[in-house]
Amino acid sequence: MKKIIRKISFLVLLFTLLGLSLKKEKTSTLLVKIENTNNTEGFVYVTIYDKADSFPEKGKELKIKKIKPTIPYTEVVFDIPNGVYAIALYQDVNENQKLDKTIVGYPKEPFGFSNNFKPRFSKPTFKDCSFRLSEASEEIQISLID
Repeated sequence: MKKIIRKISFLVLLFTLLGLSLKKEKTSTLLVKIENTNNTEGFVYVTIYDKADSFPEKGKELKIKKIKPTIPYTEVVFDIPNGVYAIALYQDVNENQKLDKTIVGYPKEPFGFSNNFKPRFSKPTFKDCSFRLSEASEEIQISLID
């Protein structure tokens, strides 16, 4: 009886571990190189989105990192599952934890988007800024817009 219980326990454990290993998603290392960082004031907030309906809303990002800027460029690394993403970032020069805007809504602080999308009259869409991450290691470059 003990042998049967041990065998059943072993099989349950084996299938549980097998199921967990099958669910693992392939992850990639994404290096985001932020160009045009002209000063070291404040922090750069880099946000990654994986859903069109949440881009680029604060609080709806998949991942966010806050880093100190360096001249002439700043780098940040993310380990994320392969998929389609869009990035929005800004340099919070005055450290008030938000992107300051003019009265008409245009950013006063440096900002940028993946694909180096430059908005004209409205915020960009997920489609404008999206990219596919599928390599084990990938680098993208985003230039800050002053």
